[in-house]
Amino acid sequence: MKALKTYSKETVDGVLSRYKTEVRKILDEETKKIFLKQAQDVDVITLFTLHEAFGFGKDRLTRFAEKLLDIHNYYENRYSDDDIFAMQLELEKLGVDIDKLEKSLIEGDDKSAI
Repeated sequence: MKALKTYSKETVDGVLSRYKTEVRKILDEETKKIFLKQAQDVDVITLFTLHEAFGFGKDRLTRFAEKLLDIHNYYENRYSDDDIFAMQLELEKLGVDIDKLEKSLIEGDDKSAI
């Protein structure tokens, strides 16, 4: 029977560290792919809604999509919950409470949505 080769703690830690780094990189790449696909789906739904419900044509949809893409690019590079919270506060200043809006829409009471 052959003797088992022993490794130093530093060697094992180094291998584990490289493995964790590689796994993290793969997970980050996959997460980004999923996020981008979900963002694209939301963009399609948003553009379609603007067209169907409010009559936005190609020009207005294009201008809106350009601004939306600017925001996507900005947050792709520096996403933070604080940024989303700041946007939510700005909407609340306009009288749009997202939590109340979603709740009233789910309950079917669209008169009190905003």
